[in-house]
Amino acid sequence: MKRANILQISLGIILILAIVIPLAILLPKEEVNLDQPILIYSDEDFLKYDFAGDGTESDPYLINGRTLINDNIGSIHQYGIWVENTTKYFSIQNCIIKNYDVGIVIGYVRNDTTKILNNYIEEADYAAIHCGLVNGILIENNEVNGGSRYGIYLIRCSDSLLRNNSIYNYGVGIALLDTDYITLQRNNCSFNSHSGITSMMCNYINIENNIVSMNQADYTSSAGLELLLSNFLSVINNSITENSSNGIRVHRTCFSLIDSNNISYNQIPSISHFGDGIFMEYSDNNTIQYNLFKENGAYGLNLTKSNNNTIHHNAFICNNQKTINQAFEENCTTNMWYDVSTFEGNYWQGWNTSLAYPIEGGLSEDLYPLEENPVNLILSLYWLSLIFNYRNT
Repeated sequence: MKRANILQISLGIILILAIVIPLAILLPKEEVNLDQPILIYSDEDFLKYDFAGDGTESDPYLINGRTLINDNIGSIHQYGIWVENTTKYFSIQNCIIKNYDVGIVIGYVRNDTTKILNNYIEEADYAAIHCGLVNGILIENNEVNGGSRYGIYLIRCSDSLLRNNSIYNYGVGIALLDTDYITLQRNNCSFNSHSGITSMMCNYINIENNIVSMNQADYTSSAGLELLLSNFLSVINNSITENSSNGIRVHRTCFSLIDSNNISYNQIPSISHFGDGIFMEYSDNNTIQYNLFKENGAYGLNLTKSNNNTIHHNAFICNNQKTINQAFEENCTTNMWYDVSTFEGNYWQGWNTSLAYPIEGGLSEDLYPLEENPVNLILSLYWLSLIFNYRNT
């Protein structure tokens, strides 16, 4: 009798386990490490959380590996991580942030104390990363995707580095406003609806080795890269291609260098002959050299009311679907279309170099057109180094 009871109990346990274990396997699992928003308004607020580190330069607080998902989509002013009015060193890293109005907000913190590294931010509608009055910040290796306005937005921030970030499907990929001494290096700003990178009212910005491609604005006042009301900029070794507008728009920007960029295949699809490689207006004393302008929908370079610019050693290939009329001037004076120290101008594919190349719309000429393309070797070496750098970061 005892054995019969034991057998019945054992069979019951086996039956229960046979039902419970499959159900447990089939039940949806909760997101691992699902945390609440992190809000820090003073140094003391760091102590409310379980961050590693002590806030010193050698051992910063680590806001590390958090998964922040806003389930209350549509709420007003929702922030994933907010840090302001602090003096401690801290790093926001390896976090996943989704569905907030702004993913990360940093403001009024002590200089050189902030790092934002290796985060994935999705569907942050207003901005994925928004910083104001923050100097010496490092924003590196982040991927942000999907929002209506700004991927990374800096206002009045200086002496900072944005490197190896990927920004897709925003209005503007990277936006800089009233910000000086910033370096943008090896970022990929593509598939945004207005521009890949916009600099407005900024000085001494270094934009180098970035990819600005397939940004989709379809009207004449936009561009893959916008340089607006800014001075002393350096735009070097970037790939600015296949934007559905102008490649670069330069407006009231002076004393800047645009050097060794690939500026090709930019065009507004709805207007078959529109989309300049560079559209420049009200901008003086700039140098444009060693760039490739290839098969842009309109002109390779279009200057309007822009004076004292120097343009040399660029390659113009089949822009405006033509051999002649690949560059344009309107209401300009004293632009030099050759290097006055070497008496070497630009390469115009298919042009008889025994003749000066006429710049459409004005009286300027390239008096010394080049027989050979001066940028092929430079761009080939650049792309080899860029591929090597991406593979080793």
